[in-house]
Amino acid sequence: MDLARLRVFQAVAEHGSFSRAARSLYLSQPAVTQHIQALEAELGVPLFDRLGRRIALTPAGLVLAQHVPPILGAVRAAEVAAREAGGEASRVLRLGVSETLATYVLPPLLGEFLRRLPEAELRLTVADSAELLGGLLNNTVELSFWLREAAHPQLEQRTLSAEPLVWLLPAGDPMLQAASLPPRAFGGRRLILRARNSAARRVIQALLERENAFPPDVLEMDNLEAIKRSVEIGFGVSIAPRSAVLREMRQGTLGVVALDAPDAVITSSYAWYAGRRLSAPARAFVELLEATFLNHQRQS
Repeated sequence: MDLARLRVFQAVAEHGSFSRAARSLYLSQPAVTQHIQALEAELGVPLFDRLGRRIALTPAGLVLAQHVPPILGAVRAAEVAAREAGGEASRVLRLGVSETLATYVLPPLLGEFLRRLPEAELRLTVADSAELLGGLLNNTVELSFWLREAAHPQLEQRTLSAEPLVWLLPAGDPMLQAASLPPRAFGGRRLILRARNSAARRVIQALLERENAFPPDVLEMDNLEAIKRSVEIGFGVSIAPRSAVLREMRQGTLGVVALDAPDAVITSSYAWYAGRRLSAPARAFVELLEATFLNHQRQS
């Protein structure tokens, strides 16, 4: 069975679209269609039902979708093991990072990583957790460093830290006098949050809904920096990990107040495909992550 066809099949199954799969694989849509048609002809069964503009996996497609990730993972593991056994360990780290961590946590880590392994080649993907999950399952990302609220059954995931979520308020806001504020504290003000595909947004929304405090006036923005600038000018309030606003706190342009609610934290973790042997650069990056976060815990 052709591995390229399996990779195309997996992308179509994950994206639910031939066109989106083509963009993710940097292929033309006709090429994706040809791969799927060839695979269906080889197996003698249809893998997708075409429902107008939508597609859905057939029963045969569902079964194949369960087997493809382990197959591709085993191939990648074999490639890495062969290179290492031959003395030519892979120098490439295919790292996926969520946007918040890429902005506020990753830069010094990368500097130290490249100091330790100057020969390493980094291929960095910055995306939301849903896209990074697809990259891990599709084997386009080897290791993800992300904010994700739950593990996936096909992944190994290790938690690094759990940091508090805080209210973001304009500097000088009278509510900054409080030591902490409950989820319902700003029911009459606009709440600005990340888009729904953000892991942080899902955690925050679940927390507010659990407290019956999700307001009717919610503005979505894709970028946390844009959210912070909007809060600075008094356009609304927001909730974010405390580490994302340290610079503004030092500069005095934003104020923060603890969010008084159970589980008002968000976890950072790293993950890889279960059973897959990590490359030497990936193992080195994991060691750096573990040491860095352990040192932060000791200092806090």
